[in-house]
Amino acid sequence: MHKIICDNNVWFGIASGEIPRDKIWKLNLIGTSTNIFELAANPLMRDKPNKLKGAIRHFKNYNKEIILENPMDFLLNSYVPPFDIDNSLSKSLYYSLFDYLNFDYKIPFDQYKGAMELVDHYIKKKKELANYFNSVLSESRKIMKQNGGKRNYKFEGHTESWKKYIILVFDDYNKKIYNSQVSLDIEKVNWEKFELFINVWSKYFYLLETDPLRKFDFNDIHDLLNMIYVKPGQKYWTLEKKWIRIIKDLECYSEYIFELN
Repeated sequence: MHKIICDNNVWFGIASGEIPRDKIWKLNLIGTSTNIFELAANPLMRDKPNKLKGAIRHFKNYNKEIILENPMDFLLNSYVPPFDIDNSLSKSLYYSLFDYLNFDYKIPFDQYKGAMELVDHYIKKKKELANYFNSVLSESRKIMKQNGGKRNYKFEGHTESWKKYIILVFDDYNKKIYNSQVSLDIEKVNWEKFELFINVWSKYFYLLETDPLRKFDFNDIHDLLNMIYVKPGQKYWTLEKKWIRIIKDLECYSEYIFELN
C-alpha cells in the first residue's frame, strides 16, 4: 500500500467531514514534523480552538506513521547518512498536542501564553523566509526583463537554476544548527529522491516570476516544505487546489497526487 504524505489541510478535512472517515481508515496516511509544527503553533488556538482540536484529534487517530525530522533535517539526513538528528522539539510539540486536547474549556494562562509566543515566533520565521524569497523574486524579474521579458522566459531549465537557492537556504540552516558539519554540494544531492519537492517549488516560483502582481506568500512555505517528505513511489494528499493544479501541470509528476475515490 502506498504511503500517503499528508498536507495539514487533510487533517482539518477529516475533522470537518469534508473527507469521509469511512473511506480512509485503511489508508496508509503519514504525518510529518511540518504537520506537528503547524498544529502546535496555529493561530486557531486563539480564535477557533475547537476547530484546531478536531484537526489534532484526527491527526492523532488516523496517521499510521509520523516523520519526526523537520524538512531541513530530512534532506540533510538523506544527503549524508548516518547523521545525528535531534528530533526532541518535534517530539515535545507532538506530546503537547495531546495535552491541549485534555483541556475541555480554556488552557491555563501560563500554557496559553507560551503557546501564543510559539505561534508568533513561528509566523515571524515564516515571514523572514518569505522575505528572502521575495528578494530573490525581485532580482529574477530584473534579469528576466533584461533578457526580453516574459515572452522569452521559459520554464525549461528553471529547476536546475532553482536548486542553488534551495541549497543556500539549507546551508544557512546547516551553519546555524550544526556549525556546518555537513558540506553541502549541489552536485552530490540525490535530487531524484526529492523530485516532487524541487519541481513544485521551481514551478511555483516561475509562476511568481512571470506575474508581477504576485508575491511569495509566507503561508505557502510549509506547504512547499512538506513535499520534501514525498519520495518516488509515494503519494501526496492535499486539498489545496493551487498545489494540485501545479503538480498536474508538471505532467510527469501528476502520478504523485492522491485523490480519494
